[in-house]
Amino acid sequence: MKETKFSGAFAWLAVIMMVGVAFTGCVDSDDDDDNAAPVIDATDYDGDGVKNEDDPCPIDAEDKCDKATEVKGCIYSSADNYNPDANVDDGSCVYSNEQTIEIAGSSTVFPVASAWAQEFMSNNPNYKINVAGGGSGAGASRICSTDTDHVDIGDMSRGWKSSEAEFADNGYIYECLDSEVIATQLQVAIDGLSVVVKRGGGADQCIADMGGLSVAQLRWIYSDWSEADLANHAEGGLDMSSVTPSNDNDGVREWSDLSDSPNCADSAVKLWGADSDSGTYEYFGETVLCKNCFVGESGYPAEGFDDSRDGGYQNSADDNVIVTGVSGDDNAVGYFGYAYYEENADVLNVVSISPDEVGGGNEDHVQPNAGTVGSGEYSPLARPIFMNVDKAAWEKVTPFLSFGFSKAGMDLVASVGYVALPPEILGDMLGRIADKGEGKWTGIELYKDTDGDGIYDKDDLCVNDATNTCPNAQLGSKTIEIAGSSTVYPVATAWAQKFMEANTQYTINVAGGGSGAGASRICSTDADHVDIGDMSRGWKSSEATVAEDGYTYECLDSEVSATQLQVAIDGLSVVVKRGGDADKCAIAMGGLSVAQLRWIYSDWSESDLANHAEGGLDMSSVTPSNDNDGVREWSDLSDSPDCADSAIKLWGADSDSGTYEYFGETVLCKNCFAGKSGYPAEGFDDSRDGGYQNSADDNVIVNGVYGDDNAIGYFGYAYYEENADKLNVVSISPDEVGGGNGDHVTPSAGTVGSGEYSPLARPIFMNVDNTQWGLVSSFLQFGFSAEGAELVAEVGYVPIPGYLVAEMSRRIAEAGTHEGKITPDCSGANFDIAGSSTVFPVASAWAQEYMERCSGKDITIAGGGSGAGASRMCSTDSDHVQIGDMSRGWKSSEAAVSEDGYTYDCLDSEVSATQLQVAIDGLSVVVKRGGDADKCIAAMGGLSVAQLRWIYSDWSESDLENHAEGGLDMSSVTPSNDNDGVREWSDLSDNSDCADSAIKLWGADSDSGTYEYFGETVFCKNCFAGKSGYDSEGFDNSRDGGYQNSADDNVIVEGVSGDGMAIGYFGYAYYEENAAVLNVVSISPDEVGGGNNDHVEPNSGTVGSGEYSPLARPIFMNVDNSAWEDVSGFLNFGFSAVGSHMVAEVDMFLFQVI
Repeated sequence: MKETKFSGAFAWLAVIMMVGVAFTGCVDSDDDDDNAAPVIDATDYDGDGVKNEDDPCPIDAEDKCDKATEVKGCIYSSADNYNPDANVDDGSCVYSNEQTIEIAGSSTVFPVASAWAQEFMSNNPNYKINVAGGGSGAGASRICSTDTDHVDIGDMSRGWKSSEAEFADNGYIYECLDSEVIATQLQVAIDGLSVVVKRGGGADQCIADMGGLSVAQLRWIYSDWSEADLANHAEGGLDMSSVTPSNDNDGVREWSDLSDSPNCADSAVKLWGADSDSGTYEYFGETVLCKNCFVGESGYPAEGFDDSRDGGYQNSADDNVIVTGVSGDDNAVGYFGYAYYEENADVLNVVSISPDEVGGGNEDHVQPNAGTVGSGEYSPLARPIFMNVDKAAWEKVTPFLSFGFSKAGMDLVASVGYVALPPEILGDMLGRIADKGEGKWTGIELYKDTDGDGIYDKDDLCVNDATNTCPNAQLGSKTIEIAGSSTVYPVATAWAQKFMEANTQYTINVAGGGSGAGASRICSTDADHVDIGDMSRGWKSSEATVAEDGYTYECLDSEVSATQLQVAIDGLSVVVKRGGDADKCAIAMGGLSVAQLRWIYSDWSESDLANHAEGGLDMSSVTPSNDNDGVREWSDLSDSPDCADSAIKLWGADSDSGTYEYFGETVLCKNCFAGKSGYPAEGFDDSRDGGYQNSADDNVIVNGVYGDDNAIGYFGYAYYEENADKLNVVSISPDEVGGGNGDHVTPSAGTVGSGEYSPLARPIFMNVDNTQWGLVSSFLQFGFSAEGAELVAEVGYVPIPGYLVAEMSRRIAEAGTHEGKITPDCSGANFDIAGSSTVFPVASAWAQEYMERCSGKDITIAGGGSGAGASRMCSTDSDHVQIGDMSRGWKSSEAAVSEDGYTYDCLDSEVSATQLQVAIDGLSVVVKRGGDADKCIAAMGGLSVAQLRWIYSDWSESDLENHAEGGLDMSSVTPSNDNDGVREWSDLSDNSDCADSAIKLWGADSDSGTYEYFGETVFCKNCFAGKSGYDSEGFDNSRDGGYQNSADDNVIVEGVSGDGMAIGYFGYAYYEENAAVLNVVSISPDEVGGGNNDHVEPNSGTVGSGEYSPLARPIFMNVDNSAWEDVSGFLNFGFSAVGSHMVAEVDMFLFQVI
């Protein structure tokens, strides 16, 4: 195997996370070379002098463990039944030595620990494993104890507290404060903390009618704050008219207060939950209540669970007690880990939760299950759960934990109701197990013995020292210079201060200046050069060129090369003075829409905002109370008495700031703001009274807004958090045309991290000079540790998810050595690809470039349609292919889908395949450029979905109008129909450009996924699919010429381009390739009439955003799971930044990852 220097976050996510192919290998042995399995780059771990696929098994120096053939068995050499030929652990290891393992702590982790213990002891009767509960507090205290209650493993459903232990820079080693015990933290699963009620009880019936509960309603239910404080306090802010719309104000919190449904009883809500020693108690309290209030942070009023009401807050460290309590009371509600709900689903029901922290939810309630918890959709109550291992106990617990983190162990995690770890986290945990508490595991690779002293330690950062005279604590003075974005400033400052506390030899200077300064100062070769440039936007083409990896940038004005690292997610926040006139008005309105922000800030006239081609605002909705006096006033936005007849004063970032650019490009017309050729300029209005007041220093904006009742401003969320005592944040609706549809969202960790706070959530970055890695690596490793993530959250931003942490850590370990180039893995045999003609351009582009970089590699690409992609993948004959291309999903007649949703087992063979989405295609309707059909459609503005149905359907016009599955408004679909029984262009419009000539039909053949997608989308889906009980509907083959079709899109091109009356359809790539002879039709999503002037033309923006609906669709490659060794290098390359550029070049649209 050649050394893989593959780069790119896209491939890391796509091939590791989405594909779910584990990088299995030996992570424990008795030999001297006991290193951790590599996650990405090949390393000669087995010491045989060759970097090859045996290296994931460090016990094997004789090349007996070739991963090309998967062999399952016991891979641990210390086991009695060790199989030296095995390379995938199946959890079957048996150990004869007698051992006793003590485990105690969180009741949430208890089901996992018990299941692992029982199964492990069934194979290893010499082991005795005692598992006890007690709560996360007990898990921490008992592992730290040096008395008889000490345990080897402490279970916790929360992280360690600073009052319990200190943690090392690597973020997973903890040193107990009250003893010398050192513990390794291991994440064992993902739990969806579940809110439960008695199945069939009064509370269950009420919640079923409501659709679930919101986070705000949970807060009202459990909080000991008065309703007035929940609504009006600075840390409250609940919209009680939405939270409790039927409140009878009798002072008792009752189910009937939440809804006027007859199923919501006029009975007090009874509270159950975890006790105060439980991590579940803390997680629920910090998530549902005001976090700072719940944890008792200085300057915040206390908030807790209400123990004063009838029955109080009934609690226990034993979840079974909570089960009994809730199941015994019709009006009770409780919470605990999902496993206990699963175990008791016969007597309890789980509540769907909306992440709405202000109101009663926006029909966005989500029920916890493996899919919603694992994907993060079940927000904000999904959480990691942990075991913590005493360093002194590794020898006896390693076999047990190796089993737990095997596939068998992860299957048990799923069986008890939790979500098993995704591959990238599982790989990290296996590395920690192999590390055995030494702290060498960085998440990517072990520290290298750089100084040659035979010890892996932090002295290795001092490469010229072979005598340990340069310990890390006494390294020579080091100074790191950081400057740039004011948005990134709080993160950089927090990381720097904490890092310098433990590393006194470092001085880290952090300055602002804006993203432009971040870019210019890192590129500078003068005295103002910095080592790290902070930016709240990406690089501009006028500043640097991007390398093919997608994250290495070469400065245009110097030879400096920089690596981009995403450090957090920010919710750009719109703010007003707390309690000021603007605040009162915004509250009365429920927030502002993006369209209203544009009207507030834009230098365009109201007429241009409404009528210009790049405007399109519905001013009757944006400013319903406009007095048309030419002054933009708060009263123009609403007739509420709280909206003053006063001019709006503007504050914001200066033009050198990434925040300025992001806000302008998001709120104004992007192309107009960016000064793109052919677009009229649009910017912030500096002509009005006071102008657009701005600064690179967010504190200046804070003071400006705070000093004016009628002012509005914007900056990163961290500055709002820091100044929440004097500023209020405005809820934002994504409506870019009107005043919002009751869909305003307040920025918070939950709404920003989930993407719900759209479109003002954005990534923020640090960019590292690639010559300075030796200086900055340890600082950045700290920043991307668990402690660094906590600091990100503390300053008000959202930490990046785990897969991005892994990718950023990989970039840090890479240290710019690859010069921005992607070197693909060229190992493995040649292979074949066949199937969909829509996927063909992507597969061909990837294959051609891959073969150019891998001399001698041969990949055969063929078409044939999606049906051929499926059948040839499943075939066991000579026509079998390793990758089957499809522009549709699998049919139930072809394969059965596994629980993961992406693994398919062929029905006619034992072939198993993994489905990968490679792009988004805008299925395009085309006509001959300049032909009669083109002229007619241009005069109409496009076609609607209903008109496409009338054009292609074999149903009569009467059935299309009157059938139960028809429903077309024919007066709108064909307003000029002459009723001669021939479907003609002139039937669609009386425009003189619409000829009295029959429409000729072209399209895909019946073996094509494009045929099926178009038919199911345009016709009655159940009718087209032949579902029982529905009348058949298909393409009309009875008219003159019939429905002419082919599996070869080039045939359709020739047919349509040769007939001025013809219409056809295929993937967007074929239109782009043939745009000289074909024109694409704009489509309205109207399925009943002729469209409402809402026709949309397919392009990268409209397809990628979903605006081109309903003809945008995903397209797929399906991989034979026995062929991964041959195809993984190709797919790694395809899902890299280089591959993504090729997708765009063939006019498909890459789905967004970062």
